[in-house]
Amino acid sequence: MNTVIDIIVKAVQPEFIFLLGSSWNYHKSVSIFASTPACHHQVTHYDLLVIVPGQEKRNIDELHDIIENRCKPEAVVTAIIFPIHRFNHLLEAGHPFCNEVVRAAKQWY
Repeated sequence: MNTVIDIIVKAVQPEFIFLLGSSWNYHKSVSIFASTPACHHQVTHYDLLVIVPGQEKRNIDELHDIIENRCKPEAVVTAIIFPIHRFNHLLEAGHPFCNEVVRAAKQWY
């Protein structure tokens, strides 16, 4: 999780990163040769909202490709990207998505 944040921060210098959702794989092995089951779980996918500075020169598609491709070795990332002024405008207008992000999403950065 921290590695994904570090990759995004270095690549796009965001204002905020919110975790919208994640997918996990859970594996449990039971054996007659072990007294307790061996358990392993890992995140396989993150859904993120990345809010970038208003003065960002790169277009949203370029930022999207940068984030998803650079994070790929660590985890699959689906990123929704907003310039901060656009997100704030929608939030002030009462947009349900923006309100739900502020209310319920975990702020990672």
